[in-house]
Amino acid sequence: MAICVRCYRGSRHDNRVNHCQLKRTMKYRVTLEKTEEGYAVWCPGLPGCWSQGATEEEALKNIKDAIETYLATIEELTNENTIRVVEIPA
Repeated sequence: MAICVRCYRGSRHDNRVNHCQLKRTMKYRVTLEKTEEGYAVWCPGLPGCWSQGATEEEALKNIKDAIETYLATIEELTNENTIRVVEIPA
């Protein structure tokens, strides 16, 4: 779930608040590996999130779609839960 860094509310909160209307992006590290069939790619930070493609470009496009689907599924599965944000040192 995308969390507003100013009010610490998830994407279900009142988006009429000006600071929450900013389009946010998240960056994920992915691992890309050349295979006999093309390229395999996965996101180590999201267990089970992987994809492939005939070219590096296609594999990266596909993992982007896979990450978006993964996050939407997590949002759907946890929408009834109480969510909190914790910070850890980088």
